[in-house]
Amino acid sequence: MSKQDSKTLIGTFTVGIFLFLITTFNSAAENTLAQEKPSGAASAIEGAYGVKLGEKFDTKIAIGRSKLTDRTPSYKFSPIDPYDKCDSYYVYITPKTNIIYSIVAQGEMENEATCKHEQNVLTELLTKKYGPTEKMESFTISQEVESITQGDKAIYIDCKGPDNATLRVAYTDHKLGRQAEKESITLGAAEEKAADMKIINKIVVVKTFEEPNPVTLFAPLGTTVIWVNHSKYAVEILFIGKQVVLACGSPINFFIGKDGSYESHKIPSGGTASLCFLEKGRYAYKTKPSKAFILGKKGKEHYGTIWIK
Repeated sequence: MSKQDSKTLIGTFTVGIFLFLITTFNSAAENTLAQEKPSGAASAIEGAYGVKLGEKFDTKIAIGRSKLTDRTPSYKFSPIDPYDKCDSYYVYITPKTNIIYSIVAQGEMENEATCKHEQNVLTELLTKKYGPTEKMESFTISQEVESITQGDKAIYIDCKGPDNATLRVAYTDHKLGRQAEKESITLGAAEEKAADMKIINKIVVVKTFEEPNPVTLFAPLGTTVIWVNHSKYAVEILFIGKQVVLACGSPINFFIGKDGSYESHKIPSGGTASLCFLEKGRYAYKTKPSKAFILGKKGKEHYGTIWIK
């Protein structure tokens, strides 16, 4: 394993541990985070680094992706307003609706003493902006965590990771964190339901200048539809009308868009995209060719329909 890969693995692990701590706090937040914005605080806790708690995250801007064991998605992003001591930034979003409930920044320090110094500096800066901090003991590691709380929102600053030399700060909305937990449970139930279904695959052929084949596909609940691109140019699939917001298994070449529903990446020539349907209904979609000109003609959009009975 390369040095860079090791650093990435350690970063992902330590952020995961930190978010485990935050998730643990979520369950107690309804009783322990009841106070309002602290008196004397200059600002309310809303977000940091160019993103805000409670807004939808555009997954297209992510520069990396991972997933916690409870299915909660994590995305690495490039900050608009970075902190000079941190070099990695992540958002944790609700798994179904893509709402940001936690923003985490971290930076590797030379040693524990340096990290503790930077923790104190950052804590002082955030205290001036948001109000007084309090110390709490981590439920997983004996290191102290500095925290600022305003109702359901909180900021945590600590040093953890290998040799306690990773500085981390997390902006968290515990109310949205509880929503993420509920959505994870819903998705887990949907996946279990899908696992009990008979595995059925249906193939749809798409081309740049032709309608999908078949244009209309009838299939039972739990069917995985596989679109195969038989043209020379890339094609995208976009659902119109009824959207797909739940899918079983792991969709291939599909991502969750801004509105919380699935749409495809560009499917290259000879490539495929697949999606398993967990809800009954009529799903109309269009195939959108890449901007290519053949004999002076631009590829047109074509339409197809998936009926799940």
